[in-house]
Amino acid sequence: MFFLICFFWNVWAELPIKTQKLGVSVTGRPIYGEFLGSGPKVLLMVASVHGNEWVGTPLLQYLQQYLKQHPELLKDKTLILIPMLNPDGWVDNMRSNRQRVDLNRNFPTQNYGRGLTGEYPLSAPESRILYDVIEKYKPRLIVGIHQPFACVDYDGNNVEDLARRMSVLSKLPLRKLGVRSGSMGAYVREKYPLITLEMHYNDHNLSMSKMWKTYGTSLLEAIHYLD
Repeated sequence: MFFLICFFWNVWAELPIKTQKLGVSVTGRPIYGEFLGSGPKVLLMVASVHGNEWVGTPLLQYLQQYLKQHPELLKDKTLILIPMLNPDGWVDNMRSNRQRVDLNRNFPTQNYGRGLTGEYPLSAPESRILYDVIEKYKPRLIVGIHQPFACVDYDGNNVEDLARRMSVLSKLPLRKLGVRSGSMGAYVREKYPLITLEMHYNDHNLSMSKMWKTYGTSLLEAIHYLD
């Protein structure tokens, strides 16, 4: 009887996960979103916006595996993971996409400039994908994972306390980096709270277990923010 109860509990508690092709890069490489849970409270996490800042990709993949074992953490929530926004930059080991556009400078903002920002806002298909996800699902919180400034930054209202908690958990200092021309932070700051988790330059040398121990609790704290 005990085993029967456990079986039905596991079936009931199974985490809904849907993989969706969100679009393609400049060269046609697919960009995927992982949709975990089905609740009304939406949280978005994105990594590898810059192709040479790729360590957030395995961290989000590990988070997905962790949440499969702990589906209760996503009760009433939907977590959207974009583990790799810039696959061409990752292949090229380059910050920008194949068009030499910095995807974090290509958003429609009042301080939009020219150059690596692109010829016009959202000219890069990759940044358009991220923009469309934000506008379609209107997340209550966005977490962007970057390197190498080793700090926790934040934009938007009512998110400073969360940034401080994530700073303590990750042992990364809280630091305001400023709003750059055409950045996602400049775009969302009056619309959606944004936490930027800036990992260390050499975090690629960490084992996966060590990386999770260092940063995993911060990501889980972001999930709890929606409670």
